[in-house]
Amino acid sequence: MNVLLFLVCVILVTAMIKAVQNHKQGGTWGMPLAVLCIVLSIPVMWLNFRSPPAVNRESLRREQSYQDALGLKLAAEINTRFPQGRVVVVSAPGAPSGAVETLRRAITRSDRVTVAAPDIDAEVRRLRAQIGNGEQSEWADELEDMLRMEMHLSAEMLNRTLENLAGDMDVLVFMAPLPFEIEALAFWNFNPRPAVILASGQDIWNHDRLGDLLRNGSIHGLVAYNTDAWRTRGRPPADPEKAFAERYHWITLDTIGLLDTLLP
Repeated sequence: MNVLLFLVCVILVTAMIKAVQNHKQGGTWGMPLAVLCIVLSIPVMWLNFRSPPAVNRESLRREQSYQDALGLKLAAEINTRFPQGRVVVVSAPGAPSGAVETLRRAITRSDRVTVAAPDIDAEVRRLRAQIGNGEQSEWADELEDMLRMEMHLSAEMLNRTLENLAGDMDVLVFMAPLPFEIEALAFWNFNPRPAVILASGQDIWNHDRLGDLLRNGSIHGLVAYNTDAWRTRGRPPADPEKAFAERYHWITLDTIGLLDTLLP
C-alpha cells in the first residue's frame, strides 16, 4: 500500500463526508462534491492496492543490486579468463533473471552468449504421461510443484536442455542448481569440455564432491552464499565488488579452503 495514495484516499473520504453533511443541511455544493469524491476515489483506491509496498520496492532494489553484482563478477571472470569463449548460461526457471541479464550485457560481444532454460512445461507433460491416471497420479501435482520451484531439476532434464549445444560452448554457467545425480550430467563428457561455473549459490550442500571437481579441473569456479549476509542491513555498497563480497563468496582452486568454512 502506497502511503501517499492512502493519504489521498483519506482526504477524499473526509471531503465526501463533509459534502454529504452539507447536502443534508440543504447546501447546494454538497452533492456535486460528494459525487466528485466518489469518482476520484475509485482509481486512487485501485492504484493504492495495486502499488507494491515501499518496503517491497526497497527489497527489490536491494536484490537487484546483488543480482547485478553477481552478473558483473561472472562477466569480469569470463572476460578475463575466456575473452573469446562462447558462453552458455543455464538459467533457473522462475528465478530472478537480473544476474543473467547483467551478465549478458557485461560480456564483451554479447552475441557469444546463449541463454538456455529447462522447458518446465514440456517436462510436466512428460512427467504426467509417465505417471498416467492410476494410483500414482496424486504424486504428479506434487512433482509438478517441485519442478516449478526448481526443487527437482534432474540430470535428464538438464541434459535435454544442453543436448543441442554440445561442442558450441567454451564456458558453461549454471544459474540453476545442479541435481543430486551430478555424475549423470552429460556435459562432463562434452568434447571439448567447457569450463564450468556454478553460480546458483545453492550447490554448496555437496561441498566434498565440489572440492574434488575443483581440484581435478572439472569446475572452474563456483559461487556460494556468504553466511554472514543475513547480518547486513540497508542498501548494498555502490561498488559491485563490495556488494558481491557482502552477499557471496567466489571459490576457485586458489580459495578452495573456503569450502570447509561454509559447512561443517
